Amino acid sequence: MYASFKFLINIVKQTNGNVFIYNANTGDYVKSLTAEYVELICNDNGIVKLVQEAGAEYFDPSLIKNTQVLPAAAVPFTGNCSDLSQLLATDFFFELAGSGGGCCDLDSVLTIGNSAGGNNIDLNGNKLVNVTEINSTGDLILNPVGSIDCNGKTINMTGGEIHNCDLIHSQNNTDIVIEGKGTGDIVLTTNNNSRLKITDTGVFIGLPEAIQLAASDETTALTTGTGKVTFRMPFAMTLQSVRASLTTAQTSGSIFTVDINESGSSILSTKLTIDNTEKTSVTAATPAVISDLSLADDAEITIDIDQIGDGTAKGLKITLNGTRA
Repeated sequence: MYASFKFLINIVKQTNGNVFIYNANTGDYVKSLTAEYVELICNDNGIVKLVQEAGAEYFDPSLIKNTQVLPAAAVPFTGNCSDLSQLLATDFFFELAGSGGGCCDLDSVLTIGNSAGGNNIDLNGNKLVNVTEINSTGDLILNPVGSIDCNGKTINMTGGEIHNCDLIHSQNNTDIVIEGKGTGDIVLTTNNNSRLKITDTGVFIGLPEAIQLAASDETTALTTGTGKVTFRMPFAMTLQSVRASLTTAQTSGSIFTVDINESGSSILSTKLTIDNTEKTSVTAATPAVISDLSLADDAEITIDIDQIGDGTAKGLKITLNGTRA
């Protein structure tokens, strides 16, 4: 049998799965073919025979200039009959199940199996559309080379990572489950910095925490002294800030000054101060500076009052702000 096309052609697979034939000399469109076939073989005369339900086409390998699967670039073809038949069967067409029977549903195709294996769906670059649910009795593995397009939102899967996904949500009030396999942790990061980690044992690391405690009663005038209150850390913490506040501000005199100690050593290189007539260290002219950011689990914490003014300050509170470590 002679070739269907007597001139150089380009074979181009469209993004919708159809295959277009173009005149390689003029660039003119020649013919459109659907993606399924009943028979695709290399004949003894060196011509590739492609049988579809609509009829048969014959391809002479010497008259194939380029092959192309959009959106990839065109690739010059230089192979023989066997090479061309294998290329067409792998990248351009798929075998129609129940040859000649008009069967075209996915369930029947999978019953017979395909080139990737009886339990796989090999779309050869085509789209799987109008699918509302995918169920798996085991792990569902998505392994795209490039990206997944979710209704216009691109999820870039290059390197096994998910990028450019600004929203993950569930419908019908169902739970979203994120699972770290085996002993793997779940880590949430922003700007290349780890913000929250859930270990394989269920411990949260990086969770924002605040510890606030009273270092006196509300009515007694405060005096200088060490160990005004002592407590133990309920968990390890990475400090971000510390604060002090008063129920009653002092009116004058030396600046009210507080120190915080871990196991007897100060964690502040610049102490907490509350300016006269103020009730909080947040408005202090000289902010506190933390020299020891890491507070150990069960460490003993003590609060000292290093300096007072006119003796009218009352009701001292201390706040530690940070994250679980």
